[in-house]
Amino acid sequence: MNKLKYIVTLIIAISLMASAQAQTFYYRGSEKVPLALQPGRKAMLCDAKAEITLPHKGDKLYKTFRSGSLVTAIYDETDSLAPLTNSFKSKKSNCSIYECYYMNSLTATPSGYIHVQLKNLSDTILLKNICEKFDCVIERTSRSYPDIYRIRIIPGEGRNPVNIANLIYETGFFLSAEPIFWVEGLQDTSYDTLTQEQ
Repeated sequence: MNKLKYIVTLIIAISLMASAQAQTFYYRGSEKVPLALQPGRKAMLCDAKAEITLPHKGDKLYKTFRSGSLVTAIYDETDSLAPLTNSFKSKKSNCSIYECYYMNSLTATPSGYIHVQLKNLSDTILLKNICEKFDCVIERTSRSYPDIYRIRIIPGEGRNPVNIANLIYETGFFLSAEPIFWVEGLQDTSYDTLTQEQ
C-alpha cells in the first residue's frame, strides 16, 4: 500500500512539474510565446554595484552580463534551488533568483529589462504608475520608436522579469510588455524586437 501511495505521489509531482513547464511563457505583442525551462541553470539578477560571489559551494559561475545598472550572473547548479535561495536569504541580498530558459535551443536568460509599448504617447503617466506598482524604473524611450520604453525591474526575492512583464501586459493598459533576454550564441547580446537599436 505504501508503494502505491509513493507511486501516485510521484506521478502527481511529475505531472505538476510538466504542467508548470508547459505554462511558462511571455507575451510578444498579444501572442503567448512558450518558454522551456533549462534544468540545472539559474540566473541571479543584482544591482551592478553588487559583488557577485558563488552562493553555494557546489554551484559554478557560468557567465555574467552587465548592462546599465544591473548585472546578471548565470549559475550551473549541482544541487537544487533551495541552497542557492537560502544563501541569499541569509545574506539579505537584494537579488532576484530565477530560471533560465531555452529559446530556439539556445540559453535565454531574462536580463531584468522590459520593453513596454504605449497605446498612446500620452500614456507615460500611466506607465509611471504601473512601474511604481511593480517596483520598476523607467530607463529610457526608444530613439526610433517614441512609444516604446525600456524599464528595469528592481531586483528582490521572487522577482522574475518574465512574470513581471506578463503582469504589466495583462493590465491591458499597453500594446506590449516584452522581457529582454540575454541569448547565448547571438554574440552574447540581448534579444529584443527592437533590433535596430542593438
